[in-house]
Amino acid sequence: MQILQNYPVFVARQPIFDRFDSVWAYELLYRSREFPNSAGTIKDPDQATLEVISHGFSLALTASSKKKPVFINFPENLILEKSAFALPSDLCVVEILETVNPTQDIIDACLELKSNGYRIALDDYFGQPGFEEIIRIADFIKVDILKLSPVEVKNLVKSLSKNNAKILAEKIEHYTIYKLCKKIGFDFFQGFFFCVPQVITGSKPSSAQMSRLKMVKDLCVDDVDLSDLSEVIKKDASLSYRLLNFINSAFFGFRKEISSIHQAVTLLGIRQTKQWLRVNILSDMNETPMDSELTFMAALRGKFLEIISETLEQPPFPPESMFMLGLFSLLDALIGRPMDEILEKLPIEEKMKNILINPGQSPHGLWLSLVKAQEKGQWDNIIPIINKLQLDPLETTNAYNTSVEWVKTSLAPTRKHT
Repeated sequence: MQILQNYPVFVARQPIFDRFDSVWAYELLYRSREFPNSAGTIKDPDQATLEVISHGFSLALTASSKKKPVFINFPENLILEKSAFALPSDLCVVEILETVNPTQDIIDACLELKSNGYRIALDDYFGQPGFEEIIRIADFIKVDILKLSPVEVKNLVKSLSKNNAKILAEKIEHYTIYKLCKKIGFDFFQGFFFCVPQVITGSKPSSAQMSRLKMVKDLCVDDVDLSDLSEVIKKDASLSYRLLNFINSAFFGFRKEISSIHQAVTLLGIRQTKQWLRVNILSDMNETPMDSELTFMAALRGKFLEIISETLEQPPFPPESMFMLGLFSLLDALIGRPMDEILEKLPIEEKMKNILINPGQSPHGLWLSLVKAQEKGQWDNIIPIINKLQLDPLETTNAYNTSVEWVKTSLAPTRKHT
């Protein structure tokens, strides 16, 4: 299927966790929209949507080191046109939007999908009438917890538990709500609660975390040379193995394999090697499956901001610093300490520290707003931010797609949970 080359495709994939805090699946969020400065034109909106789904599905699979189910929203016309059959039944979960009119034709289309091995999910359910037949055949029911009180959520889960469908709590933004939804009896959980720091009074980073933070600190100085980097990596067998896997991957396309750490570092250069080291050092600080997802997101933020900044004449920071801004933006959630305490131990310039601690009070905090909106699929927020930052929409979406592939390649040997 041919992808429209001049048409920006915004794609985000949000993790879905199981009751063991592991990433079980992803929901694919996508949006393709025509911009005034985009050369692309769409003559057939349905065909364009199919191309967007196809492109985004490939991206979602790329973002995971293991094949996991991918939930995809299908509007009414694409359900009736049997568009889901273009995607593999073992991975694609067809989400029925709450705006779909549950007619007999829709019911029949869902039954045909199920008979061919597809799973059906009902999206944004909060007890509204008319979806009884969809609920009866659904494999998953996604409950919008923001539209209900805790008592209403509990009663709804009790009612839905009479069906065979698994129940998923969506739009969970805080860890307290997550724990409550677990207690109530939900099977799966979706939202950005895992990005919120869980600071425990009196707790301290572990010795392993402190050791890794010291390595990050050492990498922040400007006078690190290739020999120093080579020695740091060679002292760690795991890092050495991962670096050679990384540089020998198809992402770089080197014609002959690299056989030594010094050769690898020389080919990558100081900047790329430092970036790779920072990402993998953070990865080694993972203590839970959620931490693994956080590391992926942090690295994706960093690479995305770096690539975007290279397209600008006057970025707020040099590309390497933009990488660090994105990478460190989730340190508080990863380590479980306030951001200001963590940054005290790192030799970062005050301007960047202020953005990381109080992004809303800095004009450059808009860059972090961009990546957060991208992650959450908040397309109505992304477009004004892109315009305000004077970014090209097509370059922006291409940068995001490239960043996903870079992070997957960087972390592939170590991402055990996703």
